[in-house]
Amino acid sequence: MINLYKISVSISFDSVTVENMYEYINMLKDCKADRVFFCGPGEIHTKNCLLYKKYEQLAEIINTFKIEGFETGVWVSSFGHGVALMTENVSDGKNEYVQMEGIRGDKGVYANCPLDENFTDAYMQGITKVAMLNPDFIMLDDDFRINTRKYFFGCFCKLHLKRYYEIVGEETPREELEKLILTGGKNKYRDAYLQLAREALITFAKKLRNAVDKINPYILRSVHLDERVS
Repeated sequence: MINLYKISVSISFDSVTVENMYEYINMLKDCKADRVFFCGPGEIHTKNCLLYKKYEQLAEIINTFKIEGFETGVWVSSFGHGVALMTENVSDGKNEYVQMEGIRGDKGVYANCPLDENFTDAYMQGITKVAMLNPDFIMLDDDFRINTRKYFFGCFCKLHLKRYYEIVGEETPREELEKLILTGGKNKYRDAYLQLAREALITFAKKLRNAVDKINPYILRSVHLDERVS
């Protein structure tokens, strides 16, 4: 009988070492796991994360798990959830990048806007180092999103707002946007916002795909992006 399912297990990069990795390998074999996702490398757009501090060790661990027959993945954050996660090696709260911002101007830290090219450049440097570990997969956490955050409906940071006005063709007062976008039937204000959010995600994903392909085009090969994605 063909097994159509695979057992995937996540392991924190913080917990596995070169010295104890065979303990994990034996446990995973006992539970008949097929795939391992190594999570918690930290904020990969900073030099403060394990990816930069312990790169050689992480590479040896992933290579050993592959030799032992496991598919390997690295599980990374993308924009940030808006709060510091206990499982991350986070920065000290001093954020140099543009933060995501709700339509009412509410925002926090640890939620970097994907329209900030300084952030995306730093992130692509990090994802390049992840690709150099040569995992079979790279998985983004569910912070790869614009909405469902601490703020009410967004993003409307200065970068998004500038692009929004370009799409809609007029500079509507910010305090009027919530009503224009969220009430009534189909209209150009809502269409412009949906285009804006879609653009931000697809552009970031294409940058990520291009950065990974330069190292190994077979990582994440099953992911397909085209202009029909919404």
